[in-house]
Amino acid sequence: MTTTIDISKVPSKAMLKELSSRGRQKGEEGIALAVAAAGDCWLDNILPVFHDWLMVRTEAFAIEDFRIYVEHHRPELCPVSNKAWGVLPSAAKSRGWITRFGSRPAFSQKTHGHPVAVYERA
Repeated sequence: MTTTIDISKVPSKAMLKELSSRGRQKGEEGIALAVAAAGDCWLDNILPVFHDWLMVRTEAFAIEDFRIYVEHHRPELCPVSNKAWGVLPSAAKSRGWITRFGSRPAFSQKTHGHPVAVYERA
């Protein structure tokens, strides 16, 4: 049996790149809204806690590992929206604290095991 593909319906590399760029932009906008909803000082308050937590890390980690730590040990710092956690990697990378190491399946049940970025201390 032969399958024919209508080439006009196959996305071009340029189209895929544009969609990826648009998706990334929408994600960044969502993170910015979540951080704003968390409060003006949330990032200023969470970064020192992240840095202290990071200094005792000996293994690679995902941001969800830090989120779980905060939920159990510093619940007053949990943001209104979990999307706010998305700002931490870029903030920590820009300060030279972490580098991306790879990925792993997420532990959170809500994410259904999708791949999440793994980082290590820089």
